[in-house]
Amino acid sequence: MKKGWIVYNGYLNNKIVSQPVKWLYEKALQEGIEIELKKNSELQSIYEGDKVGLLGFTRQQLPDFVIFWDKDIGLAATLEKLGIKLYNSARSIEICDNKALTFQVLAGNGIKMPKTIVAPKTFEMIGYNDTTYLDQILEELKFPFVIKECYGSLGEQVYMASNEKEMKDILGKINTKPHIFQEFIESSKGRDIRIQVVGSRIISAMYRYNKCDFRSNIALGGTAKICVPTKEMEELALKSCKIIGLDFAGVDFLIGAENEPILCEINSNPNMIGLYESTGVNTAEHIIQYIIQDIKKQAI
Repeated sequence: MKKGWIVYNGYLNNKIVSQPVKWLYEKALQEGIEIELKKNSELQSIYEGDKVGLLGFTRQQLPDFVIFWDKDIGLAATLEKLGIKLYNSARSIEICDNKALTFQVLAGNGIKMPKTIVAPKTFEMIGYNDTTYLDQILEELKFPFVIKECYGSLGEQVYMASNEKEMKDILGKINTKPHIFQEFIESSKGRDIRIQVVGSRIISAMYRYNKCDFRSNIALGGTAKICVPTKEMEELALKSCKIIGLDFAGVDFLIGAENEPILCEINSNPNMIGLYESTGVNTAEHIIQYIIQDIKKQAI
């Protein structure tokens, strides 16, 4: 069996990161895989002319594949440039990590999504010294609507603007960080459905609901229980992952007024703990089995 690494963020010391990494590591060992844990902080990319490498590592010390359980896109790209197979790829992680990019890539593929407007780019030393663009946004989106930072997780960078004052307060907090403005799906307030995809299979799904917040995230007080997604929802989850090129992902759907699925976001390294506690399915086991089968296919 080929040698692998599990790369995770060395600066995030919480259970949401450490537990999935532990599960992936233990399952890989059980399957006889030669696997090592590596913090991204231990892996520094180095470039010199035509040379690409990692500080302190020879070519012989590098793995054959990496389970990339992080969002360090630069490191992921370096590993791929070194010829290492990544699960997930650098590009697919980049698309999921940037909420604006997610909707841009999926647009035009028959996937229903909330109306989304991307804020214009500015710079930290300049800021938004011209806010006339907000007039167009207010013509297109009616209050209340959602404002999301492009980079964020666990619902913490997602805000609701119910009026112009709240909007300006939120934008003052976000400042120059990339963000999007998004239609609020009232019928899905405080609830959504997370579908876990591994390879070309749906392995589990959970219904998340929060009576105290418009965001359903478990980390924000939401509750989850196992559910059976509709066939349409399953097909859209698989289609979205295929377009982005994901090996595994958690695909979140809002629930429309007619119970139709509306894509909310896609997570390239989703929270396994909430899914396990609500469905009994350990995603790590399915990811390791998928990688084993994929490596066997490559060897043929």
